[in-house]
Amino acid sequence: MGFIIIEGDNGTGKDTVADALSFMHGFTIISRQKEMIRLEHNARTVAETERTAAFLDYNHACGQAAAAAPNRGCLVRYWISTLAASFADQILPEDEILTMAGECLRDMPAPDLAVQLVCPEAIRVARIMERKIREPDRRDDITTTRSARYRLISGKLLDLSGYPLLRIDTARNTPGQTAAQIATAVGTEDHGR
Repeated sequence: MGFIIIEGDNGTGKDTVADALSFMHGFTIISRQKEMIRLEHNARTVAETERTAAFLDYNHACGQAAAAAPNRGCLVRYWISTLAASFADQILPEDEILTMAGECLRDMPAPDLAVQLVCPEAIRVARIMERKIREPDRRDDITTTRSARYRLISGKLLDLSGYPLLRIDTARNTPGQTAAQIATAVGTEDHGR
């Protein structure tokens, strides 16, 4: 049936919007399935130099599962986020990121829609700080330098992908409004939940 991806830097509302898509429009959040959670956890535990490859393996598994799902799927973060984070965190240089992007485009299923969530920096940082209170072990980087690097490369990767793209400012829309915009963009009927 196809799937969408939700991209955006930390604190832009990806998980919150995915929850709204699931609850209000019946999307299946593939990246929250048990096997995908296990793969993501494993990717987080490998050494930094091997982390990008481990996350790309996780992204590939998510893409395969989403493409095979019987109903509309949603992935929170795909290969674009993995490569953008590797660049933003200065793990890999831009030329290597762009080479790897070509491989991802060749090898991974294409979504029906890429959604890029954005919000003003002050709101993004405030959301991360709130989350750190609830989840003290989270290690989200809130520096403006990292954020600028992430935005720069993720924009390039989304443009390079050629995926249909919907950009939404989550500071101007509630999660429900954002989910409704996404559902309308992909022609999903409201399930009235």
